Amino acid sequence: MNNKLNLVFKNIAKVEPPKSLNKAILHKIGQERAHKIRTELFISRAGFVGSFLILFYTASAFGKTILESEFWNLASLIFSDLNIVASHWQQFSYSLLETMPVTSIIVILLPIFVFMLSFNFYLNLRQGGKRQHA
Repeated sequence: MNNKLNLVFKNIAKVEPPKSLNKAILHKIGQERAHKIRTELFISRAGFVGSFLILFYTASAFGKTILESEFWNLASLIFSDLNIVASHWQQFSYSLLETMPVTSIIVILLPIFVFMLSFNFYLNLRQGGKRQHA
């Protein structure tokens, strides 16, 4: 049986791929790479626009809550009663931390973070991925 298998493979003519196959494969790879880059650029631009719009919305919706919070009333004591604040700085600091509108600040900073990520992604794509991060 082993000899028969050997004979079968010896009698098979060598199959040569067409000369244009290599060019066609490389052309298709180039097309796919260009399509991938266009898609990623579109996603980064959509991230720009989306995060910018969300930033305006969150700043208008949550900015008012930050400005009307008790945090600013306490913070204004620094300018009016500096001696009292300096003598009781630890309690004052705790009071500021307790009244800080953390949720509103995070909601406003999140679109800024997404905008920066989109911008970084866009710049890396525009440079063609030449710069690699360690």
